[in-house]
Amino acid sequence: MGQAGVSCQERRRLRIVAAIDDSPKNSIHRRPSRETRVRPRRATWRRSTCLAMLVCTAGSLSGCAWVNQLGDHRAIEAHELALQARSAEADGDWNRAADLLTQASETDSADSDVRRQLAGVLVRQGHLREAADELQMAVESVPDDVECRVELARVLIDLEDYDGAREHIATALENEPDCVKARLLNAQLAEQSRDADEALDNYLHVLAVDDDQVPALLGAAESYIQLGTPTQACPLLNSVCRSTRPTCEQQARAHWLLGVAYGREQRWNDAASVLSAAAEQGYQMTADDRYRLAYAHLAGENVEAAAGELSGALAMEPNHSNALAMATMLHRESLIESGSVVQAGYSNQPFPVPQGWQPMAQTPTGNR
Repeated sequence: MGQAGVSCQERRRLRIVAAIDDSPKNSIHRRPSRETRVRPRRATWRRSTCLAMLVCTAGSLSGCAWVNQLGDHRAIEAHELALQARSAEADGDWNRAADLLTQASETDSADSDVRRQLAGVLVRQGHLREAADELQMAVESVPDDVECRVELARVLIDLEDYDGAREHIATALENEPDCVKARLLNAQLAEQSRDADEALDNYLHVLAVDDDQVPALLGAAESYIQLGTPTQACPLLNSVCRSTRPTCEQQARAHWLLGVAYGREQRWNDAASVLSAAAEQGYQMTADDRYRLAYAHLAGENVEAAAGELSGALAMEPNHSNALAMATMLHRESLIESGSVVQAGYSNQPFPVPQGWQPMAQTPTGNR
């Protein structure tokens, strides 16, 4: 049928349908063609697949590096906390230092240095058992850490766990035979067991490594005195007395030991002089020490000085039997009108000899 055969009503309907199809409003709701629908879906699938492959590839290549990076971050954070703890320690704020170091050890539990620092703070606070626990964990984490083992042994000695201390010292010396700190602790344990020979061996080993080690010089000298060879102790003690490196406490102890060594050799005036110098330098004297000095003074014919030291000994310990015996004799002799002061200071009565001086003399009459 041609154009002329279409009714007017039909042509109007066709124009309305065409207008609706071409309107902008209708184009929004128009269903897209198959080609239009498939292309975006395929593009989305390709993008998702590429992204997934990229993530998997990146994960397989950098997984270990990511873990290492996380570990490095923890180590850095623990180090920063430890530095803050150092500042707190410098300020004397031990509680804050302990808190910071506890956080640091929790952040990086494998850092033995942090645990050792924390143990040091705990020791300052008097928490020895907790300090030992921290050091034990550090040793378990790093078995070859000699410093940790030595510090653990030191704390165990303070806790009177001598067997545990010996075990860790032995392990430390197996790993590092010339470790000075371990040798000194080993000597200390030997002294506690009254094994002067073992103590001397360890001190001499230290001096072979470092002949300026003041604790080893003092320890070796004392061992020589105990073993009855004071002549070998004197050169070591004189070297400490002439040095400027020792502390005041070490200087005082060196002078005292030198005086004891002189007394073993019956060099009474030298002994009295050096023992008095030790007292002036702050050596903490006991009643027995004052009696020793009084004995040296009396043997060196200085009765007045001997009486002064006896008074000091009895002031510290009123019932000191040796000091009472010597004081009684001096008082009795002073009442003898016919004797001089020097003569009054000597009697045929024996006096108790201070410990360590027994082989040298039984009475202080050797200098008459």
